Amino acid sequence: MLKVLFLCHGNICRSPAAEVVFNDEAKKRALAGKIIASSAALSDEEEGNGIYPPMKSLLSASGYKDLSHRARLVTEADLESFDLIVLMDSENLYLYKNRFGDKASDKVRLLLSFTKDGGEIDDPWYTRDFKRALYEIQTGVYALVDKLTCQIER
Repeated sequence: MLKVLFLCHGNICRSPAAEVVFNDEAKKRALAGKIIASSAALSDEEEGNGIYPPMKSLLSASGYKDLSHRARLVTEADLESFDLIVLMDSENLYLYKNRFGDKASDKVRLLLSFTKDGGEIDDPWYTRDFKRALYEIQTGVYALVDKLTCQIER
């Protein structure tokens, strides 16, 4: 099984949304059991908290079901057990490198690097643009699942 870990600052908006979208997409494509995602935070300030209410409401309104997530801090063990570590923006990359140095750096990618245009997903905690963040997360996740599907089928 291929395991993907999504990381963002607090693990209450972007990374749990990516986890939910990814696992939903894997199920739709009959890839459950072949690929799976989880998520974690690069900071401990939201540890134990659920998905931030505006993002949770948007995910629910978009038809996503399992929203029981609780924020947790990424660990060194995660770096070893996950095959791919996906970040949302350059600030996440800075926090990752500050904490872990070059550990597992060969596994680290930005989510939108899987898309044609690349870029970063701004933190909706600050921008308040949850719809845009979810759209960009979906775009990145769909491109990532496409890539992984091609790898699995080889």
